[in-house]
Amino acid sequence: MRFLSAFHCSCALIAILGVLCVPDAHALSLEETLQSMPPENAAVADEVFTQLLNEPDALVIALCDRIVPPDQAPDAAAQFALYGLAKHVVVPGREIQRGRMARLFEAALDKAGHPDVRRFFMAQLRVCGDAATIGALDKYVCDPVLCDDAVQSIAVIGGLDAVAPLFMRNCPDAPGKDASVQNALMRFNSLPDFTPEETGLSAELLAYLANPAAVEDAAHVAALCRDALAREGVKSQYKAMALQMLVSVAGENALPDLLQAAESPEPLLCGAALLLAHSLPGERLSQTWADKLPEFNESLRPRVLAMLGRRDDPAAVQAVRDALADPLVEMRLAAYEAVTRHSGADMTGPLLDALKRADSEKEIQAVKAALLRVPDLEQNVSAALNDRPGYETDLDPAQKTACLEIIAERRAEQPLFIDAVRAFLLDADGRVRRAACAALGATGTPSDFDLLYQRLLQEERDAEADAARDALAALAKRLEAEDGIAARTGEALASADGTSRMRLVKLLAALGTPAALEVTRAAAEQVLFSEAPDAGYAVQLLETLGRWTDPEAGDLLAGFWQRLEEETLRLDALKNYIASVQRSYPDAAKQRDVLAPLAEQCRTDAEREAVNTAVARAEKELNKK
Repeated sequence: MRFLSAFHCSCALIAILGVLCVPDAHALSLEETLQSMPPENAAVADEVFTQLLNEPDALVIALCDRIVPPDQAPDAAAQFALYGLAKHVVVPGREIQRGRMARLFEAALDKAGHPDVRRFFMAQLRVCGDAATIGALDKYVCDPVLCDDAVQSIAVIGGLDAVAPLFMRNCPDAPGKDASVQNALMRFNSLPDFTPEETGLSAELLAYLANPAAVEDAAHVAALCRDALAREGVKSQYKAMALQMLVSVAGENALPDLLQAAESPEPLLCGAALLLAHSLPGERLSQTWADKLPEFNESLRPRVLAMLGRRDDPAAVQAVRDALADPLVEMRLAAYEAVTRHSGADMTGPLLDALKRADSEKEIQAVKAALLRVPDLEQNVSAALNDRPGYETDLDPAQKTACLEIIAERRAEQPLFIDAVRAFLLDADGRVRRAACAALGATGTPSDFDLLYQRLLQEERDAEADAARDALAALAKRLEAEDGIAARTGEALASADGTSRMRLVKLLAALGTPAALEVTRAAAEQVLFSEAPDAGYAVQLLETLGRWTDPEAGDLLAGFWQRLEEETLRLDALKNYIASVQRSYPDAAKQRDVLAPLAEQCRTDAEREAVNTAVARAEKELNKK
């Protein structure tokens, strides 16, 4: 039976390994730890792992870092050391160290990139994890690759109380999650020697729970289960066991009992009722739950709707569609989450209407997420908008922004959508214009370069201009037009000034191509070596080159520094060259080797100070190692 031993999972985590030994005063190194694995016998193991617990976290972290994917050579010694630590800390009296190891394994789990490495750390947490670990594992429940491992780990650590609520989680990207939860619950199938006094269940029902195959009179067993459910003083986990037995022997005839259990104030019993309701097939059952929705309290209704959202019969689908316009916001949010790729295209129109009604950022984002799960969205939205003329005119800025983000994410290039994006470029709200720029960068055509240049140069605020700049760079990259845009920007620089000139220079940096670097070099060359350099413009160009990701920009700065005569510009060129070196060479030794020889070429104390400060910083980083 699924629920029969959930409350005993924690007992399986405890393995008595021995008594504490006094650790050696000598601190273990990583190499010594690896060489000591595996220990010769249990006594030596107890001594080694006790000493390991007295070492700093850094040693355990170093061991964790040696766990690699299966396609690389495994470090068996590190694996054994970590597994031994996980077992060692579950001995009674070591609760503090157990929590410490659990936190370190949780950090290693999050740090790991490969699924198999994460599975390794989940396995250790199944041994030494605690209540806090359940929260750390929760983020992986909806992971399409690791959902089963996460659910099984939570089941081992937290038992039925931790697993049952997972069924109500909506995981569109992990369709196998529900099956994982079902499998986890089915593992709770061994009944310890509980007594009627301990459980509140009759001896006869306990016998049937221990051996379901012995059931011959289903009606009699159903009566025993109903008696247990009605009895005072029976804990919720035992009632959940009785409820599952009732469903197994009575089938859909247990529907009235499930409806009653769902309204129980005991969360575990309520969750079990909804879980079991989902397992029973048939549109009639869905219709019964849908008809009862108005009678449930406001906290229960969204949970029931979430259960219906996991059923694919017409009655369940209609219940979700109706809830899209429910007065209760929690019901609407549950309905949005219930929309999946299998919900059908006819959800598109109601979702568009829901977006128009949504009055909070949370709800708008929920509708947006639901729309992005609709299959063939572009085609279905086009059809739905035929019945909704002028749909976009009444949207508020947040709703318009959501529409634009959907267009950008889906890269909807049909004229209907691109025309809307172009219109929103002139919206009165800056947030909308920023979103329109991003959408045009993802979907635009060559003719849209002119529109984005206009926004780049005409926007009053830098935030909107920056959005236009990023969109220009994105569109140029998508259309493989970076060189042409770099040349056009260079031509515009020749006649630009002030803010417009600054924005064009930033566009060149955003393009980041060799052609853009050449345009920037030519502009800098012209300004720096003119008879009357524009100091502000010169500094802007030097700083742009200093932030450039291509090391060639650093070479340009070095050349400018060596050729310039004016002290202030020389110092600016040098400082930006230093910044370029620090960005191009993360290794402190390389920075020192490149920068130290510059001291001999410095002409002023300020230049020498800039170089010496940068070299000292690099040496300080080296000394830390």
